Amino acid sequence: MSLNLEIIPQLVLSGLALGAIYAFIGVGFVTIHAVTGFINFAQGEFAMVGAMVAITLVARGVPLPAAVLGGVVAATLVGLLTERLAVHPVRQRSPLIVLVTTVAASTVLRGAALFLWGTEPYRLPAFSPGPPLAIGPGVISRQELWILGLMVVVMIALALFFERTLPGVAMRACAENFVASRLVGISPATMALFAFGLSALLAGLAGGSSRPDHLCHLRHGADARAEGVRGRGAGGASLGTRCGAGRATARHP
Repeated sequence: MSLNLEIIPQLVLSGLALGAIYAFIGVGFVTIHAVTGFINFAQGEFAMVGAMVAITLVARGVPLPAAVLGGVVAATLVGLLTERLAVHPVRQRSPLIVLVTTVAASTVLRGAALFLWGTEPYRLPAFSPGPPLAIGPGVISRQELWILGLMVVVMIALALFFERTLPGVAMRACAENFVASRLVGISPATMALFAFGLSALLAGLAGGSSRPDHLCHLRHGADARAEGVRGRGAGGASLGTRCGAGRATARHP
């Protein structure tokens, strides 16, 4: 079976836009793993919360930008609560117990979503309605352009955060040497809370910027988690200052 070369530009454009969404989730996986040493299996559910809260707010007449911001805030709060209530009490236990705890948190969040929103799929409206735009031989929707632009802005902001801010440098120190960071007065517990909040914020952005043809439902979190894990595996497990689509690589000072 021969490959139709004419569809390659279209596949690249569509893949970049979809990959940008999963990049947010993948970078969240990397952030938590680098700072705490374990994988957070509730990361996908943070994206689901961001999407479903944004959809609920839009349905109640809230303007789309404010609704997406509300979804991001809700996802961030859920991430912070997950760390404080579920992960923090068992952080000193074995990695397996922490891993199972994040799986349990994921299950609890899915159960809460089932109670609040049911199993029906929902759809977020596009940021800029209109026909798709032609780029060379391919086409790209206006929402996909928003997603790509948002990804670029977020990755630049992350690079500046990890390079120029005190919390970012402290998180890098924890990722580099956990013991040495404690000796210089950095609290690993506080950095773990920062990591969960940041990763949940990124997941909320991923959920709130979903394409209109990408339905949001109860399984949205599991799907996002699976793709985020693949992105983390492809991009590496280091927390750094150079962020790209699905990649965060360490740069040592």
